[in-house]
Formats: sequence, C-alpha cells, structure tokens
Amino acid sequence: MACALAGGIATLAAANDETSSAEQTLTYLYPLAPGSAILGFDQFDDHGGTRVLLEVQIEVDGAMQADITAENDTDLPAPDLSLGLTGVFVLDFEQLGVSDGFSEQFPTDGVGRSDGIPGSGPDFWDFGTVVLPTLALDSTTTDLDVFIGPDTVDAVVFATGGFSLSGASDTTLTVSNYLATGSVTVTYFFKRLPGACCFDDGSCSVGTETECTDAGGVYQGDGTACNPCPQPGACCLPDGTCDERLESACVEAGGLFQGEGSLCVDIACPGACCLDDGSCQFVTAAACDGLGGVYQGDGVACPAAACPQPGACC
Repeated sequence: MACALAGGIATLAAANDETSSAEQTLTYLYPLAPGSAILGFDQFDDHGGTRVLLEVQIEVDGAMQADITAENDTDLPAPDLSLGLTGVFVLDFEQLGVSDGFSEQFPTDGVGRSDGIPGSGPDFWDFGTVVLPTLALDSTTTDLDVFIGPDTVDAVVFATGGFSLSGASDTTLTVSNYLATGSVTVTYFFKRLPGACCFDDGSCSVGTETECTDAGGVYQGDGTACNPCPQPGACCLPDGTCDERLESACVEAGGLFQGEGSLCVDIACPGACCLDDGSCQFVTAAACDGLGGVYQGDGVACPAAACPQPGACC
C-alpha cells in the first residue's frame, strides 16, 4: 500500500518582495515491484487575484532499495559473483514529468563453492541494503491555470526494477524489504501585486509591502488601490496641548480626536474642570457647566489646574 505524508504549505517572501515562493512536500513509501503512489498537492492560492503565479517546479528526492543476499549453489567457487539491478522511476505531474532509468552493478569479493548449508558459509554473500537514489526536477512557466485554485493536483510516482546475479551458473538470490521511498516537493513561484501605502500625513503611494514599511507607512494589502487614507486631525492631549495626528495615534496617546482634517488653530481643546468634590475632568467648557464644575480654561491640564479640595466648614 502506498503511503504519503503531507507537509504544510510554507510561504517564503523574497527580501525585496518581488518574487516569493510557496512549497509543499509529500513523502511516499510503497512496496515493489512494480508499485506506485498518488500524491495530492494543494493548488496555488492566488489570494483573490493579488498573487500572480509565474512558475511551477516539482522535485523528487527518493530511492529504490532492498535487502539482498546471494548464495553460490555450484561445486565451483565464484570469484566474480556480482549483483545487477536495472529499473526505472517515473513522476508525472500534469505537464511536468521526471523519468530516471538506471542500471547498476554491485560486485562481491568472491564466494566459495557450495557448502550445502543455506544462509551462511563461504558460499554466501550479504549485500545488505542496496540503495539506488533518484534526484531530479522539472519546471514550467506556461499553461499554469491547472495549478491555480482551491483543490488538489495529483502527482503519480511509479517505479519498477529487477535483480540478477552473474558469475555463477546456479545461485540463490533472496530479496526482502524491496520498496520505493522518498519525497516530492512542489514549489510555486509567484509575484505579489503592489498595494496602497498610507502615511501619517494622509498621503498614499503604491508599492510593495517592504517599500511601504521602509518608508514608514502602513501597508493596506496586496492589490489594494489608493482610496483615501485616514487623514490626520487635531488631537487634544491630556497635557493640554494640541497636535495634529491620525485618530489611532491620538487615542493611543489618551487624547481627544477632533475629526479628520481639523486643525489645532481652529480647535478649542477641552480643559480642566474642577468639581465640588475636588476631582478634575478634562472636558469642554459646556460639558463642565453641565457637571456643575468650574472650567479652568481651554487646554489647561488637570495637574496644572490644582483643583481646590473640600474641607471642613465652620
């Protein structure tokens, strides 16, 4: 039975955000021969058209292997006893494909004539685990639509091979644990569409995320357009001063935002409002009147107001 283990999609962005890649690796293990496995790879996610697929690459790193022993069954020594292995490996992935044929010889140091005892003795040779590796790749930059979507694309791995002994007219060849094993990696190379970059002064430019971050802006996402960015406005700060900044920065500083596009020169910021219980609130003059307090002036901070504290009255 074929066995495949999935590895999660990993996205790796290039330093300049011009070209990025997303890859997935699946492993296979199945008995031979022949044998095959079907590996279902995730299609490329174009994130609603904001990522453009440029190239698809598939790579296999695997092997055919088996545990092999040989025994001379003749009355003559076999000084040139040798194991031969031939086979083929094929990987199909839509229009991509890898085919690797091989023919290898595994010599011995020679064995003696048969001693009549199977599985040991001077007539016996243990090759151990014989491994034939496969490392190959293929790629394409055309007809990429089949790789894009929310589903999977199948890669079919096939391998077969055969063994033979030479150097003796009569031998016993034992093969066990004959299997194909390895991994297949699919890599999607893509380009991100540039997006809008908003700055603290309300301006906007279009570029990559890295360009935006390096310039001190806030990236709005791949493929976004320069719709009006949040605009700065007057921010009345707790210390009684006024500064023009974005609403988010104003709130973070504990200030009161006066609206996008507002200017400090046109704004009467709240001030300290001393209440009868000695407490202070930073509110507008009208709000202070509504609280029954005494307004200390626009922009006056509560610490500077030094509101009088209540005491005993004789």
